[in-house]
Amino acid sequence: CDTLRSLAMAREGTAKRTALRTLWFCWLQSTLPSVLTASPVPCFTSLSSSPTASFHLNSPPSSARNFRSRPLTMPNARLLRGALPSKMSVLLSQTRKTAPRSIAPRSTYMSLQDSGADSAWRRPLSSPFPRNDLVGADRAASRSVSCSATGGDASAEANGGLPARRLCVAPMMDWTDRFDRYFLRLFSKNTWLYTEMITTGALIHGDSHRHLQYHDAEHPIAVQLGGSEPADLAKCAKMCEEYGYDEINLNVGCPSERVSSGSFGACLMAEPDLVAECLAAMAAEVSVPVTIKHRIGIDDQDSYEHLCKFVDTVQSKSPTRTFIVHARTAILKGLSPKQNREIPPLKYHFVHQLKQDFPHLEILINGGINDLPHASTHLQHVDGVMIGRAAYNTPFQVLAEADRDIYGEDVTPKTRQEVLEQMLPFIEEQLAEGVSLNSITRHMLGLFHGCKGGKAFRRHLSDNVHKDGSGIHTLMEAVERVPLAVRMGLVPDNFKEPLDVLLPDGIPSPATQ
Repeated sequence: CDTLRSLAMAREGTAKRTALRTLWFCWLQSTLPSVLTASPVPCFTSLSSSPTASFHLNSPPSSARNFRSRPLTMPNARLLRGALPSKMSVLLSQTRKTAPRSIAPRSTYMSLQDSGADSAWRRPLSSPFPRNDLVGADRAASRSVSCSATGGDASAEANGGLPARRLCVAPMMDWTDRFDRYFLRLFSKNTWLYTEMITTGALIHGDSHRHLQYHDAEHPIAVQLGGSEPADLAKCAKMCEEYGYDEINLNVGCPSERVSSGSFGACLMAEPDLVAECLAAMAAEVSVPVTIKHRIGIDDQDSYEHLCKFVDTVQSKSPTRTFIVHARTAILKGLSPKQNREIPPLKYHFVHQLKQDFPHLEILINGGINDLPHASTHLQHVDGVMIGRAAYNTPFQVLAEADRDIYGEDVTPKTRQEVLEQMLPFIEEQLAEGVSLNSITRHMLGLFHGCKGGKAFRRHLSDNVHKDGSGIHTLMEAVERVPLAVRMGLVPDNFKEPLDVLLPDGIPSPATQ
């Protein structure tokens, strides 16, 4: 302790001082529980002055946990490149440096030399998921293998071993594309992901592969279709099944005038018989579940009686047994889609009552649900919860603990640092295939929402992703704007004090002792 404290207070340059303070900070996190219980203390064992020197850190005891019950894990070297003086090869600081950067090879390993340390401390930079180059029947055949690796729990439904629809991310136009879904999947392996709404015309007359392609890691995944012609919907449903989607959902909830002019979306709630015909035609062509997402009513047809009549007609005339209900009325005339998400009052009790009146149906609730505690309260009344913009804007806060809190799995939630590490290989692959950096990173702007350094992270990405020469280094530079302690989950999201003034649990830093 004395040695580290002295080093941290040494005035030999901002980079070294900040770096050593971070080492002191991490050392406290890994050893304090052992000190308090008088158990053996893991320690730094060597730090030489040679240009190639590195230090060794014994594996932290299993009892060492930070305030969020997460074990301390080592950061990815490339995300922290340039953070320490060159003679210290373990990169543990958020210090920003202007030294030239070079992209390290994908096989880069952490430079920890202790062969006895846990292998997770020396992870290679590789994608946590296999690439998805399968199409059609080959992909469908591989789906069960992929799902067993990326999702599923003891309470999984008997539909191919997929997890129950206890938590879903809503389909959102221009948002839930394949890049966003891959990013969200890194937080939770069980949460169901939905595509943007795809119209039947786009699939039949347009580039169907562009709309339907996805990565196998996205399972469990559902595709949402928009249309009102039973024959067209049946044809598109067959196409979606051939791509290996786990569920096909019909949009009967979008209040957009443009959608309504095409005679689909929320306006279909006025024609329950046609909706049932569409669902029946789709189900006749596929073996995967065909579901529906709708509102509690439209315009003046907003009573609970109207809702029950709609649901009863659909479930009696089609095989559909899963209803995702947005607990607001859709006002088709006079309100924009944004206003339709905010102005009509939420009537959660309608959806709760619907489950009581139709207990044999799977009822999911949607609308105005922004976090897991709120979702958990609804799960006492319905089968599942669908979260929309909150999951997009604050993915870590909403999804990081979903597998543990919603699905009951005994897992340690990932840190933001771990998510970034696993996202890098995917970004590199997409950039190599000609995808623009902004197409991917625009979905990552909410990763550090509400955190120290979050605004700087978003500003750097927004200002630089469109510039010539932008690439993976642009994301790394943005990440460096966020303190390491925030990325590794060592401080609360709302921690605003300078990280060299106060450590977690009120422990003063070396600078103030």
